[in-house]
Amino acid sequence: MNAMTREAPLRQLDDKKIRLGRALQNLLLFFVGALAILLAGVSGLQIGGVSLLAGLPPMLIYYATLRHRRTTHPLAIFAIGLFQDLLSGGAIGLWACLYLVLYTMLLTQPRGLLHFIQRSALFSWLGFLLASFLFALLCWLVGWLILASPLSPLGLALQWFVAALLYAIPLLRRLRQPPPHPAAQPGA
Repeated sequence: MNAMTREAPLRQLDDKKIRLGRALQNLLLFFVGALAILLAGVSGLQIGGVSLLAGLPPMLIYYATLRHRRTTHPLAIFAIGLFQDLLSGGAIGLWACLYLVLYTMLLTQPRGLLHFIQRSALFSWLGFLLASFLFALLCWLVGWLILASPLSPLGLALQWFVAALLYAIPLLRRLRQPPPHPAAQPGA
């Protein structure tokens, strides 16, 4: 009985450390997302009013959702979108909602498909191409509904192309090294 009473506080301490670690991870995700949004808004990185780095936040959400599926909290994703809403001056909650749709789309994929995507850098990149393409279509549709005129498909295609190239750069370095199995992650 005495050993059991000593284990309970240790277990609670471990749970607190785990929760603190997850909170810090999501806070870091928010700060990196905020930096990505700030980089996307730099006026020197725009062509014809189209931000070349607008694909950075979806890229971050894709990576965080697939790599840290159990620890990425939707509140962090919502906060990234809300930050972009506040900076863009548009409808409050629009980007937050779009990013949550992307997060949900990634989170609800069958485990077998996610395992297939995470097997190698090439499949991860192909998965990002598909997810970012669907996200670009969603942005085009929402933009069309809100503005009552379609957004430039060329601008969205350019953003999608640049994001695909940027996502591929770190993957090319570790093309031969497969990522760790999702079951090996803490909390899996």
